[in-house]
Amino acid sequence: MFSLSGRRASAFFATVALTVGLAACSGDTTEETEQPTASQESEAPAETTDTGDVAESCDAVNEALSAQADALQNAMTSATSGDTQIAVDLIDGLIGALNEAEGQVTNAEVKAATTELRTTFEEFQTALAELDFENLDITDEASVEEFEKLAGDFEEIGTQVQEAGIAFDELCATA
Repeated sequence: MFSLSGRRASAFFATVALTVGLAACSGDTTEETEQPTASQESEAPAETTDTGDVAESCDAVNEALSAQADALQNAMTSATSGDTQIAVDLIDGLIGALNEAEGQVTNAEVKAATTELRTTFEEFQTALAELDFENLDITDEASVEEFEKLAGDFEEIGTQVQEAGIAFDELCATA
């Protein structure tokens, strides 16, 4: 019974990691971009407008996702091996990077998509933290039922992460 859930969890984590990986790769990297100076980085966040440059906004978010790709892969590996706390801690970096990227986004649509992606990762992180593989007592029916409920909630939130990633990819693909 639980080995099937473990396989589903592994496939699920791989899918979430792939979704974020694809989002990180969807930006156009063929152009060389100028690196900001220290004074530019310390300036106030960019003003968000409906007409802000979609490509530049997507690039800012994609750079943040790319920088966190290894940490996310490590988080997914930790989670599939049952060490959810390490995964929860590693996802913090991704959430922080997305939050920081939101400040650089100048297009309202990209900002909304980025915010949605970040908030779904926050929910994903919370749901993951609630899963306690280590202390699951499979002989206690109530414990198993509670775990199955949490696992179902986690899977639903993971689907939302995937959908947010796809929406972001589709928006940025038009840039």
